[in-house]
Amino acid sequence: MQTAIINFVSRVEDESNVDLNKTYPGNNGYDPSKKFSIKFGRKYAKIIKHDANGTGGCVWGFVEIATGDLYKAAGWAKPAKHARGNIETASYGRNYSWTGPNYL
Repeated sequence: MQTAIINFVSRVEDESNVDLNKTYPGNNGYDPSKKFSIKFGRKYAKIIKHDANGTGGCVWGFVEIATGDLYKAAGWAKPAKHARGNIETASYGRNYSWTGPNYL
């Protein structure tokens, strides 16, 4: 499942950056692109979104390692209660965007 999570996060990063660059074209040298990183825990993988230069960071969402279920963040350390979809059935704009998993 870890490989599937890594592939999912790579896809989210690529799709998010395409969307961000359309929405916020480089004004005054600003790069709207984001980089995503993953921290694997015992039960969840935390997906963290950073600025293009690697600074800053906020939790984009969580993925349950056993099932691949996608959760919004309730805070830095834990997911919200209800799953917002699954990484194997996720499609851009339906259950996630560059801001995180969407409400269903």
